[in-house]
Amino acid sequence: GQYVSFGIPVTVEANNPSRVFSLTSLPGDAVVSFAAKIPTPCSTYKQQLMQLEPGDIVKLSEAMGDLVLPRDVSRPLVFVAGGLGIASFVSMMRLLAASAEKRDVSLLYAARRKDDLLFGDVISDCSGVSVSYFISPNRINASLILKSAKPNSLVYLSGSEPFTMGLRTDLL
Repeated sequence: GQYVSFGIPVTVEANNPSRVFSLTSLPGDAVVSFAAKIPTPCSTYKQQLMQLEPGDIVKLSEAMGDLVLPRDVSRPLVFVAGGLGIASFVSMMRLLAASAEKRDVSLLYAARRKDDLLFGDVISDCSGVSVSYFISPNRINASLILKSAKPNSLVYLSGSEPFTMGLRTDLL
């Protein structure tokens, strides 16, 4: 659930040669992975990102963010993902699948279209995670989140700023 700033040394967008991406790899993996949406047309930065070759040098910040699993394995968790926000939960679900650690996890995942759903393999590999999908026009709201949350649940929100801030406000 953590993120890094990913800098490309030679870029036309000199004022901002880096972008922030959610990591999908685990600490210690041989390869660093992340998810990015590549629209058509895409920015100069993303064009250059896609043109990187093995051996090219990039600048990566230290991992940042607080979307990490709590130490208390008995605490129920609710992951709420909007679109590409699912990337924030991929490394946590990969860790749960690899460790066979038993946790009470509910995933609420919203997307505009069924074709926009990502990381189905990771989600299916993580047995024990209760998954609910919401395809537009169906939406996730505070009431649905609270129905999925058991007492003392920790709720994680990830997605676009309007998605997360709207849900955060409603939940508070």
